[in-house]
Formats: sequence, C-alpha cells, structure tokens
Amino acid sequence: MAITQLSDLMKSRTTVCRHATVQSWLAVSLLAVSVTAQAAGQTAGPVGNEGSRPGSSRPSGAAGSAPDEMLPFDELMKLPRTGGQSGDTGTLPPIEPGNATLRPVTPPPQREFNPPRTYRESQPTTPFGQPTGRPLDGPLDGAVRGDGRAGEVGRRLLPAEMDSTVPGSVDQQFSSLKFDWQQHSTSIADLRFPTLGDFEDGRSSLFPEEEEAYLDLVGTVERQRALLIQRTSRERQSTVRPVAVWEEAFYQFANARRLAWENGHLRKPASEDSLNGMADPFRNADPSVSQLRDDSSLPYSLLDDIRRFPEHFAGRPIVLYGRLSPGKLTRITDDPQTVHSSGRGVREEFQEVLVHRSSLRSLADGSQIAVVDFRSVTTPDEGTIRTEDWAGDSVAVLVKGWVVKDWNGVPLIFSESVRKLSAIPHFELIRRNTTDRRRLQDEEKWLYYETLRQLELTTADQQELIADFWLARRINQLKDDVGRKAQSDLQALNDQLSEAKITETQYRQAKTTLERSVAARVARYRQYRDHPEDFQTYVDMFQYPEAWHGQMVTLSGHVRHVVSYPGDETLFDGRMLHELWLFTDDSQHNPTVIITPTLPTDFPADAEVIDSVSVTGCFFKRYVYGSQDAARIAPLVLAGRISWVPTASQVATLVAEGNLDGDSQRAKRAEQLQGEQSGDSIALFVSLAVVLALMILWGRAQREERDRVRLRKRIDEVPEFESTQPGGYAIGLSDLPLGNTLGNNDGV
Repeated sequence: MAITQLSDLMKSRTTVCRHATVQSWLAVSLLAVSVTAQAAGQTAGPVGNEGSRPGSSRPSGAAGSAPDEMLPFDELMKLPRTGGQSGDTGTLPPIEPGNATLRPVTPPPQREFNPPRTYRESQPTTPFGQPTGRPLDGPLDGAVRGDGRAGEVGRRLLPAEMDSTVPGSVDQQFSSLKFDWQQHSTSIADLRFPTLGDFEDGRSSLFPEEEEAYLDLVGTVERQRALLIQRTSRERQSTVRPVAVWEEAFYQFANARRLAWENGHLRKPASEDSLNGMADPFRNADPSVSQLRDDSSLPYSLLDDIRRFPEHFAGRPIVLYGRLSPGKLTRITDDPQTVHSSGRGVREEFQEVLVHRSSLRSLADGSQIAVVDFRSVTTPDEGTIRTEDWAGDSVAVLVKGWVVKDWNGVPLIFSESVRKLSAIPHFELIRRNTTDRRRLQDEEKWLYYETLRQLELTTADQQELIADFWLARRINQLKDDVGRKAQSDLQALNDQLSEAKITETQYRQAKTTLERSVAARVARYRQYRDHPEDFQTYVDMFQYPEAWHGQMVTLSGHVRHVVSYPGDETLFDGRMLHELWLFTDDSQHNPTVIITPTLPTDFPADAEVIDSVSVTGCFFKRYVYGSQDAARIAPLVLAGRISWVPTASQVATLVAEGNLDGDSQRAKRAEQLQGEQSGDSIALFVSLAVVLALMILWGRAQREERDRVRLRKRIDEVPEFESTQPGGYAIGLSDLPLGNTLGNNDGV
C-alpha cells in the first residue's frame, strides 16, 4: 500500500511539474514573439503559415505536415545550436506543400582509382582514389588501428564536434543539443511521418493504430524514393544515380551511431536506469557504485544499440545479414472504424500491404536477431520473387530495411525486398550499376562492398563449383558459336554456287577448307571440354567481357604486387582490403587486379614474386589502372579469399630472401617435407642399387647356367671326323665290308 501511495504521489507531482513547465514555456514564447514583432515594426510583411517558418515551434511530427527535408548528415551536425539564437528549436523545419523549395541533393565528388605508377615507390591509394593512410612497410598511424578502426591517438570527431559554435567543454560529453537522434535525419532514407510515435515497443503484436502507422511507414518509403528521383533529375549535370544514393543511405545512421560509440558517447550510467519510465526506487543510491554500463573496450554492436535505444531507431534504415527462417504471409490492413489518437481522423480509402513475416537468425550461432517483414526476394538466378510466390525456404539474405518497433526483445524490420546470398553473385545488379572501361566511381561503392561481403560469407567450395559450371557453359557457348558460324558460311557458299558467282571447283575447295577449319575447332572444343584448365580464360574474359560480367571465374598464376588499405568506414566498417596483381600463363604480362578482405596465413606480401596463387571471385568490371608508361585496362575481380599452396622449395626460397619467417608453421612444414624428401631420395637410391646388384648377380647366374647346358650338349653329341683319303671323300665306318673281307683273308 505504501508503494502504491508513493507511486501515485510521484505521478501527480510529475504531472504538476509538466503543467508548470508547459505554462512557463508558453509564456516565454509569447514574450519572445511580442518582442520580435515590436522590433520588426511595420516593415515586416504578413507571417503566413507559421508552421512553415524555420523558427516555428511546431513539431516536425504534427498532423498534416509533409516529410522533413533530408539535409546531408554533415550539414545537420554542423548547424549552430547556441541557446541565444532565435528561431533555432533543435529540429529540422518541415516542408509544407506549395510554399517551400526542395533542397537538391548535393552530388558527392567523382573520385577515380589512381594506383601507384610503380609497385612500391609511391604512396598507395584505395581503388576509389583515396590515400590508404599508412605507408606500405610502416606501422599504422594514430588515426587507424590494426583492425581499421580509429585509435585513441587519432580519435575521429562527430561532425557536430567540429562546429566552432559549440563550446570546447561540451566536446568531451555527448549532448542532445548537438544531434537529436529522434528527430534529425542522416540520409534520404530516414522516415519522419506524423504517426511514427504510435508504435509501442516491447509487444510482439500490432494494435489497429500501429497497423495504420505501419501503412504510413510504407507510404513514406515510396514518397522518399520519389523525392530522391525528383531531386537528382533537377541536377542535370550530376552523374550520380539515384539508386546509389538510396542504397548507401541505409548505412548512414548506423555509422553515425558507431562513431558516437567509439568517441565515448551513447553510454548510459547504471544510475540512470529506470523502472516503468520512473527512477528505480530499488537501485543502489550510492554514487560511488555508479559506473558505465558498457566497457569502453567493447566494439559497437548495432543490435545491442537497438535494444537499448529502440526509440532512436524507429523509422531508421539499417543493414543486417542473417538467415531467414520459414515464415508466414501477414496482411497489414487499415481499419476505417479506427480513429488515431493524434486526431488525424479516419483514412479516406482502405489500404492493405501483404508481407512475408519471418525470423532472421544469426549466420554465426543461429540465434534470433530480428523479425523481418518483406514484400519480395531478389535472387541472382530467378530474379525478383513476390511475397505470395515465395516458398519460405531457409536462406541467407541481406536485409535493407527500416526499424518499426521493438518486437519482444528483437527489432521488427520492414524491407521492400531482401537479397538472397549465395555463391552466385547478383550479376544483373552488377551489369546495371557498373561502367566498363572506367575507373571505379563513387556510385559503385555500395555494390562493390556488398559483393565483397557476399563472397566473404559464402564458402569457397560452392564458389569454385559455380565458377567451373560457368566455364563449362562458356566452352559450350563457343562450340555453339562455331556451329552457327559454320552453317552460315556453308549457306553463303551454297548461295554463291546457286547464283553462279563461283564455279563447282571453287565451291568444293572452299567447302573442304571450311570443313577442315570446323574440324580443328571441334577438336579444340573437345580438348577444353575434357581439360578445362587448358582454356585461355584471361584472353576470353578480356575479349568478351559481356559474357563474364558479374560471373564467377577461377584464375591461377603468380602475384607481383600487393597493397593493403582500409575499406570505406561507412560501407565496410573500415576493415582492411588487399589488392593483388595476378599474372596468369595466358595473360602475356597483363595483370588481373584482385581485391580481397582476407589473405592466407603467412602470405609474403612484400615478396617480389609469389607463385602458386589461385583465386575464385566475381568479375566486377574492366577498369583503368595506372602503369609505368600509360593508363591500361585490366579485369577487376572481387574475391572473398585467395588460395596459396606453394611447394617446399618455393617456401625455402621465400625464407632465404627474408620474405617469410623461418619460425612460421608453413616454413617448418616445408623444412620437414624437404627432410622427408631427402630421406626418401636416399632410400630410393639404396633400393635402386640393391636391385641393380641383384640384377647383375641374376644375369651372371643365368649366363653360367647357359654355359653348363651348352657343354652338356657337346659331350652327348657323336663326333664326326674328316676323311684322310685322297679325293676328299669320306666313307663311314659302317659302310666298310668288315665281316666278309676278314673271313676271306683268313681263308687265304
């Protein structure tokens, strides 16, 4: 009972204080208006619509107001906000239809890729022409740590902290006067509409009022995109595509929050915890135990930020990666009988939005990170699939959407279309949003980094299978081209013969030549089909880029140039990227430029030549790079990773040259393999010597045995003697009349 009375007393006291504050504010406002009117005198014209003036106190979320003008984030954070300036309410002035001039989008400067003219003489730059911020062989400077983020020495300032009108003392502590996270916009994709405050955080359901606010959110998305197209169309000299501005806008708000976190802001003391919107009466009131809730060493987490400040993220665009679980179709409908608490009234016509509501789970551990309502799925192979046709399969996706509310501990996200992540790149997006034979443009940034991220998240085995499949398909395409060309040439010969333009003899000769040419090409096709590694991929990719644009490709060769630099802070969190120039056997001293966020362990980036390197990545475009004599064109391949499998002798050479640590695991393994190979060589030599000796002994034994057999044969043979009688006639002993002659002689 005492707690209940205490709560009622505190509520009544809070109400009285609020009334007193409102009355005081109204009095001060009336006094300021009267003083301003007297000072202006008769020279001031009619005021008109007060809500459209920059100094109006009308809130941006008032009923009937148009969406806020989307000023660039840098200009918003630099607006002077000193208390003495009249007409500065800390919020952006709303745009009233018909009496306000729309502010055109200021196109970012067109920066182009300008790599070093030599391998190691000049300061390296990023592919977008920005300096890397560190020397090739030196330590990182104070502005960037080893992970690509800001260090303590070179702390990056929020744009508001660079404002000269803000006192220096305020620079050390975050103040809402610098930037109102609930009102100010950071990009064109920020949604500000009257019913945005109708969402109630914490519940996993939508009231009728929330569903109508949901429909307002969907309608505001369409209006914001139309506003962007309208602004960019007026900038006739601008080459910035609206799609690039829109896609990059989803990263702006989270980047501002991350900068604020790294600079020590957005951290609430434990003593500021509240219970049911009021100070927690059960907390420890001892100020000595009041510490920051978050450790300064913790990295920024977007999901944790949304959980702690859901009111800051309502209507804000964000980017999430995850796996969509099977969900269900959900209809967001308008109830004509419901009247908004804000007093807007009944909607004139019935509206309905069909979404697929699914759970988004982490790619790392499978935990739920969000609930996503999406209207379609963009796939690289099947195009865009509507919500009612989506089977609800579990698939990895990139979600670009807007935070609606806190849905029982996780954010509810509305996305017009989620993008499927697979080993197949979104080649149609790449073909539509890149310019061939040009340096990398700023408007290609969003797709450049998102493709890198997609290749990093998918497995290397799947990417190699896709690359092999596309290579086989390309070889079949060339075979079909040969067949069509042969049929066309044969038909042309037949036409010439029928029109008597050539003789029969000429026809037979030309046909024989054509058949031989086709037979040679078919033989070459069979060779490439059976041995695709012999196909000249670089030559075909360079000569026919339209066939490879946005497709996966596998290349192998040696690397002669490696430069590392941090990626874009907003689109890639400043993570390190590595640029390699890969030379293949068929490239004829022309490089393929490889961009990857990951290098193999013990990769010798400082070596002049790195052999046995292979890569599977996406052919992004042909782009201009700087060489020692002139600008050249090279294929640009984005890869999630590269493969380096050197031989033991190559590793030993790198160790001897000082490009690889002798105590590294790879060097030790190569030394072990060389020792095993030496032992194997000795054993093989001994084995060969033993076998040779045995063969010699066996041969000698066989020769002796043959001699013995030959001798026995000569002993067993009956000898034949030559006759000594004159005339050379030999008479056998059996032919002599030995018996009768001897008997007759005995009788004489």
